[in-house]
Amino acid sequence: MLRSFVSYTCCSLENETASLLAYLEPTKAEVTMRKYLIHKIRLVIDNLYTDTKVEVFGSFNTNLYLPNSDLDLVVQGNARLRYLARELERAGICSNPQVIEKASVPVIKFEDSLTGLKVDITLDSDSGINSANCIHAMIRQQRGLRPLTLLVKLFLALRRHNEVFTGGLGGYAIVCMVMSFLQMHPKIAAGEIDPLANMGTLLLDFLQLYGVAFQMEDLGISVVNKGSYFAKTRNVRSRNGKPVYTIQDPMDSDNDIGAKSYNAVFIIRAFKSAYMLLTHRAFELEKMFSQNMLNPNQRNDLQRSILCKVFYIPKDMALLRENMTEVYLNRLWEEEDAASSFDWNAV
Repeated sequence: MLRSFVSYTCCSLENETASLLAYLEPTKAEVTMRKYLIHKIRLVIDNLYTDTKVEVFGSFNTNLYLPNSDLDLVVQGNARLRYLARELERAGICSNPQVIEKASVPVIKFEDSLTGLKVDITLDSDSGINSANCIHAMIRQQRGLRPLTLLVKLFLALRRHNEVFTGGLGGYAIVCMVMSFLQMHPKIAAGEIDPLANMGTLLLDFLQLYGVAFQMEDLGISVVNKGSYFAKTRNVRSRNGKPVYTIQDPMDSDNDIGAKSYNAVFIIRAFKSAYMLLTHRAFELEKMFSQNMLNPNQRNDLQRSILCKVFYIPKDMALLRENMTEVYLNRLWEEEDAASSFDWNAV
């Protein structure tokens, strides 16, 4: 009976994880409207300058974006933020764009008037493009990196731990943490399991490692070569008295991409709490199953009873997806000048 339940629970967890990942996959409408928005922005910039280039970096470049992820662009060349912001607004792409010039990386932030998609535009920076290229290489090396990263990104986003400026973990750091986990996982290293067929189990293992076992205050993470941990030096253990992750940038060993994670303690607590909730739910269902306390309807409902303890689809994500689908299907872009020069069949 126990073996039967454990087998059923594992299968249920894997099915539920697969269903969540299927939901997170971008639809044709979302891909198309994102590419169309990039096209519109490029047209504005090309009309303003002759010596600039617009490049996409971040999660859209690496295909690690959630349905409500921001679109990140960088303008290489002789552009000015405030002037560019005014012209984007004049073109009808956005209204009231926010220009943040005193940030460590000056940026224009706005919301696309047509779809509601949020956009960040920075100037003259190669770091985002370089990190995107590095992430592409890691995805090619580890089959499970992309789906597990999507799950972890959603998990952290739901708890507001996914922004560097609030002491959380940015996308590059999350990818490196997931990559390290997969590199160090004994069954993956030995070739005993297929990561893509065991994503639910790997999610639990990830939560256990970083929520319970990993000694964040003493160890740093490196994904160089086959991956390793290293002892942290005294001066990188904390930021303003708060312990932080130390995650070595695989492109620059002197760059610590976890140095600003001053809310690392709360991230660890979130991982641990999720691991405990999920395992407790499994044991709870095991007890009910073994004591034959489930009626047929409850048995059929088991497969929806595990991940819902720690995951859900936020309202803003569902609404943005709904809006982008409506814009695409109803061809609300047809009256825009940029629509005639965009290749709608190339997506």
